[in-house]
Amino acid sequence: MPDSRTLASIRRALGRHESGRGKRYPSALKARATTMVLKLRDEGLSWAAAAAELGLRTETARRWCHQRPAALGHRMRRVEIVTEQPGGQLVLVTPSGLRLEGCTLDDVASLLRALA
Repeated sequence: MPDSRTLASIRRALGRHESGRGKRYPSALKARATTMVLKLRDEGLSWAAAAAELGLRTETARRWCHQRPAALGHRMRRVEIVTEQPGGQLVLVTPSGLRLEGCTLDDVASLLRALA
């Protein structure tokens, strides 16, 4: 669980801001809230539960996270396609260096679906 003081600090800052249609939150506060929502989501909380922790509406939290600039964490990764291995076996290498050898295309597809 993220630091409870940080969570409370963000919740208080969001609560002090005048809410309502067309009322924009400061970008720095929005970035802090978005980072916290994503941390909570990584720990298994639903969108609704993560948003509730910060006192936000579910759709607001979800929209902010989906609009988050790529520079803040979510970005496309470089993929290198190499010639086919003998026997139709694939080698999957993740950006962190994890290497899985002997995978079939179905294995890789199943893994990617499970991780999505």
